[in-house]
Amino acid sequence: MAHSLFDPIEDIKLPEEKPKRSWKWLLMTVGAVVLAAGLGIGGYFGYYAMFPKKLTERPIPRNMEQLLVELKSARDQIDSQTRDVYGRIQQFNKTMEVLHRKPVSFSQVFTQGLSAEEEQALDDLVRNEKDPSYRGILGQVVEDMKKIRDLT
Repeated sequence: MAHSLFDPIEDIKLPEEKPKRSWKWLLMTVGAVVLAAGLGIGGYFGYYAMFPKKLTERPIPRNMEQLLVELKSARDQIDSQTRDVYGRIQQFNKTMEVLHRKPVSFSQVFTQGLSAEEEQALDDLVRNEKDPSYRGILGQVVEDMKKIRDLT
């Protein structure tokens, strides 16, 4: 049936308006994915920063300079940890002196494969407050070699 311009408009049905699109769910989903990816990547690098791989598990360095940098870093870590152990023993021994108990000797911690004479030499170094690290002992060896050379 044809409609004229003069027909009443109440019975003409217009299509319902579509509601505005809500982008909130899309933005929340994208945000969650980006957050999860960021945490995953950050966690990966954070884990290896906190717990680095052993030297033998790392990729082989491409040149000698990279190898020397790795080895120097490892040696510095060993020296630092040795100083920390030495400091901790000193803290404990100060407490033992106050309580009049037997102190712990440095050689008790580092006695793997040392003879009694070597243990005594290590304890003497520590007692004289010399550096018990690898670098400190090597410096002492060089100094002793110079003394021996001067005597001959």
